[in-house]
Amino acid sequence: MEQLGFLRELFRDAGILHESQVLQLKYWGYLAVPEAVAKAITIRVDMDGKVVFYDVTAVSSTDSPQDPGPRFQALTLAVRDLLGGLWNVRVRVMGANVFDSALESVAAISGTGDAK
Repeated sequence: MEQLGFLRELFRDAGILHESQVLQLKYWGYLAVPEAVAKAITIRVDMDGKVVFYDVTAVSSTDSPQDPGPRFQALTLAVRDLLGGLWNVRVRVMGANVFDSALESVAAISGTGDAK
């Protein structure tokens, strides 16, 4: 944990993401969207907008076993702990926007509508 604290400070001061931080972000995506199949999540970090984008391109099922809201909220808290409190998270599953922490909205993963 001490190393992650050091890396958080390095990121805040220099804007440099360490490989272990990138891996951490990616693994958290699989916890937030357990329906995602292996290698189906890509992340993009927008340094200017302070947003981490999760794009899930393939899922094993469109039926989420539970309300995804708490998982997305936990993902947001983890990202903010890693990168800083001003960061937001956006999740897209199979082309549909399902979560945006800036709007605090969650759409059903199987839904056709975007998070609003």
